[in-house]
Amino acid sequence: MKLSPLILSLFFACGLHAQTPELGPTELELQRLIQDAGLYQGEIGFIAVNLDNGHGLAEYNSAKSFIPASVQKLLTTATAVDRLGPDFQFKTDILVTGSTTDGVLNGNVIVKSSGDPTLGSKYYSSSGEVLDNITESFNGIDRINGSLIIDASHFSKYNTSRGWIWEDIGNYFGASSSSLTWKDNMLKVYLRTGQVGSRAQLASKPTGEFDFDIQVTAADGGGDNAWFFGTPNNDKIYAQGTIPAHQAKFLVKAAHPKPMDQFIADVSKALGQRDINSRIAYDPVSASQAQTQVSLYSPPLSTIVKLTNQKSINLYADALVIELATSLTHKKLEEGIHHLEAFMMKAGVYSKGTRIMDGSGLSPLNRLTPQSVVDVLRYMYRSENKDVFLSSLAEAGTSGTLRSSFKNPKLTGKVKAKSGTMKGVRNYAGYVSNKYDETVAFCIMINDYDESRKAEIMAKIEKLLIALVED
Repeated sequence: MKLSPLILSLFFACGLHAQTPELGPTELELQRLIQDAGLYQGEIGFIAVNLDNGHGLAEYNSAKSFIPASVQKLLTTATAVDRLGPDFQFKTDILVTGSTTDGVLNGNVIVKSSGDPTLGSKYYSSSGEVLDNITESFNGIDRINGSLIIDASHFSKYNTSRGWIWEDIGNYFGASSSSLTWKDNMLKVYLRTGQVGSRAQLASKPTGEFDFDIQVTAADGGGDNAWFFGTPNNDKIYAQGTIPAHQAKFLVKAAHPKPMDQFIADVSKALGQRDINSRIAYDPVSASQAQTQVSLYSPPLSTIVKLTNQKSINLYADALVIELATSLTHKKLEEGIHHLEAFMMKAGVYSKGTRIMDGSGLSPLNRLTPQSVVDVLRYMYRSENKDVFLSSLAEAGTSGTLRSSFKNPKLTGKVKAKSGTMKGVRNYAGYVSNKYDETVAFCIMINDYDESRKAEIMAKIEKLLIALVED
């Protein structure tokens, strides 16, 4: 009996279909996400592994390289906790030399920096509290007959990643780490605007000798769309973009080019001696005969790591990487990165296709793979620092950078993760607690997607996470 070509094609199609295994919930939702029109020009990678039984739930492009954005902070914070320990604290010492007679200190004040990124930080203790601690320690000293010296030798003078782009470096979220960080190394700039299209002007001049070139214009609404361009230790600050019209004092935030100068100014004012001589020393200052007036401690590393991951603070992350360097002075970002790479080897992380340029993920030259990220998650889940690491992550729909995402009740209390976003990049990685109370490590990385379809893509990512809970 002869069969027509149509019947033969149907026969073979049915046979092939019968041999294709049925997709599980996670695989099905992953396929729906992969096929979204917003990824036509972009790329997606995904992997999910049940850490309790070792079962892989789904995988796609898990060994391919992607821009990680702030998902990079998972590697940074994991390494920091593993190497430094959750109880590690930065310590900044305020020392004095000489002696005090009739309220006059005949000697110098030496600030021994430690790279502490939390000093005066809005995320931890206010600058006012720090200054109060310093002034209280100088009770009985009315005048300093000497110099205020910052020993800035703990970190090297320049630690801006060579992979950062100019557009980021001058803005508050791209502030470079310094041996003495002060007020998040942020410079507050207040602008005033008139009618739409007119150029903004400085409403008040910030402390410091800066040459501002404000090319920001007034717009009809739109919020803060101003961008700063500047570099560390440079007096020139250029700004462009837009802010709303008819504003008397509109706040925009830049990276402070000289945060240690700001610290000197604030301390001098707090001590009531604005004319004190001062200098910044990038080589160690001898303090063999000095006495400690006060020691300023950071919160424990467990707290810093939680702030870093939940608030996605670039400055904190990069300071942690620099601190990993084993040099006693002049610690460099590049040396700290070597310790990130050493941690990956120790933890059994799949490192092919990875490239590390910083600790924050701000550089678009960074590359991680979904597999490498899940390997980090797997290692930390089985480490003695498991609880510290897991508690540092944001909870879906509740806290941190996930506060406004994944609010479906099925995900409440089920997802702890780190987000990573920049232009055209949307990544999520962390842990899901499934309906069997098992823990699933996952990583989804999306690069070069169509941002006009962000809502549709986010809805599909949420369904994918729900599938991980129910699978």
